[in-house]
Amino acid sequence: MKHELKEGTRINLTRKGNKDYVYSSQVTEVKGDNITILGPMKRGRFVYVPKGAEIKIGYTKLGRGTYYIDSVVSGNSNKGIYLLNLKITSDEVAQQDRNNFRVENRVPVELIFTDLDGVKTEKTETIDLSAGGVRVYSNLDLKKDDDLVIIIGIDSGDISTKARVVRKLPSNHIRFNNVFALSFEELSEQDKDFIVKYLFDLQRLMSSEGRFKW
Repeated sequence: MKHELKEGTRINLTRKGNKDYVYSSQVTEVKGDNITILGPMKRGRFVYVPKGAEIKIGYTKLGRGTYYIDSVVSGNSNKGIYLLNLKITSDEVAQQDRNNFRVENRVPVELIFTDLDGVKTEKTETIDLSAGGVRVYSNLDLKKDDDLVIIIGIDSGDISTKARVVRKLPSNHIRFNNVFALSFEELSEQDKDFIVKYLFDLQRLMSSEGRFKW
């Protein structure tokens, strides 16, 4: 099977039928289509994964996005350290649309909307974020297909891009009346890679803190 996993590669694991339950791990050995990884942990305790369980492995290639391969648990070892043995059952595939890799997270944003009445700005926050778009709280009066500029504050840097309103939903937020789903219209490949890596690292952190479940 085609893949580029090697010793030390950091990976995310999702079990078939539980796509929202994610754990982080790391490859310790690769022998062709057979790999050994550190057993997943939750809050400092190892999580038992039975033989035969079907596992999807996700990993990031710098500058190339996220890739996935399918595998099956072929065994495990508890001698000194909990390890899982996996049999790769598919070639690696690029995420069909890495824009869909979405993680719920509060990130500060600024919305800038221009119409015949002038320029309107609003500081708000995200509900979730992906490399293809974002959901944000807002009190702006926007309609489907309206164009605007969004500035996203990630870590120590800002990402600015044009965005388009995909849909408008009511909000239960105490300060904001609306939720807007926005698609990014002119996001560079470099910024997309930056967001994907940021989300992948964030998901791994959330997993280690037990905020994702198996």
